[in-house]
Amino acid sequence: MRGNRKNHRPDPHDQTEKLETPLLDLGPEVNWVRLSNGRRLIYRSAVMARLLKEVAIFAPLRCDILIVAETGSGKELIAQAMHEQSGRTGPFIDLNCAEIPEHLAESLLFGHVRGAFTGATENSKGIFEQAEGGTILLDEFGELAPACQAKLLRVLQERKIKRVGSWGIDVPVDVRIIAATNREIRSMVIGGAFRQDLIHRFDKAIMIPPLRERREDILPLATYFLNELVRKEEGIKRPPSLSLSAERALTSYDFPGNVRELEKIIFDAAAHACAEESLVIQGVKIEEAIEAAGWRRYEAEGAANLQKETRPEIGDEAKSSHLALSPGLREIDAIDSARTHAVVKELRKHRWNQAKAAEAMGITRQAVAYHFKKFLAGLDYWGD
Repeated sequence: MRGNRKNHRPDPHDQTEKLETPLLDLGPEVNWVRLSNGRRLIYRSAVMARLLKEVAIFAPLRCDILIVAETGSGKELIAQAMHEQSGRTGPFIDLNCAEIPEHLAESLLFGHVRGAFTGATENSKGIFEQAEGGTILLDEFGELAPACQAKLLRVLQERKIKRVGSWGIDVPVDVRIIAATNREIRSMVIGGAFRQDLIHRFDKAIMIPPLRERREDILPLATYFLNELVRKEEGIKRPPSLSLSAERALTSYDFPGNVRELEKIIFDAAAHACAEESLVIQGVKIEEAIEAAGWRRYEAEGAANLQKETRPEIGDEAKSSHLALSPGLREIDAIDSARTHAVVKELRKHRWNQAKAAEAMGITRQAVAYHFKKFLAGLDYWGD
């Protein structure tokens, strides 16, 4: 769709428009994709035009997508654009796989039934059921724990899940899965850190080019971020413009942090310009913002580490995951572990008879089986 937005009603199946309003006058041949949350995909480059054509082709199809891109390239925006052009009526849910503790993953992803653990006073839907009819973005997909990889494979194959504490009962789900990663998945498969059959279950792979490979997009994006300051910052009534030296500083930089880094640099340089009551950002301010962002130093110290395929030892990984838990998840973790301990004690009293232990504790046999399985996996063992 092209033309003046005042005289043309947007077509939901073609969200690409020309930027023609005074606030968003980003120059010739600059296009955008408008998203429902107010965010926009801004581009001028042919490579991004081809990418968004791919999104438009595959969005309406019943297929799962793997997005591969460097950090800060816009994986979430591409996934959301695909969801909004898909015609799916359910929600778009973004889940960061790196933040899911392995021993809580099953409940968070697939839900649980009443009595599965302490505090489970009623049935609870997991992420897959919550996204019914919609799309799940599994961000940081390369960080997904091996146990979760096996469970996700079944969802991709059969579109069915099992809630924790409800063995033998399948729940069908209608969900599109988009996985996104900045890691080299093929190297992980060769190294044994990722399941090859799981990767093969995705119907289409989409590669988002880094910003250094689409330099035509740098200045339109920079101008867009400057205009956004008026909307986001009450203290800025008029955004400063970029001088020729500022434009040269931006277009000559490689942006290892991609679009996200560009946004931070523009914010830093614009904030300093406004504080000095300057209407124009000079090149020196861009250089200072680049240095302040720290990416250049990080790149000089070893950009190869961005793709380093090493994983911590299991003990260290579990420890770091526990330390990274939010207070809410830490509380759930503690409650669930305490219930496992109690179930194991009761099982010992009843010579490992699960039915008698369940009756004594007033919970379901499925709940006892869940905690016993968890105990056997070595997740929570305190001894006598």
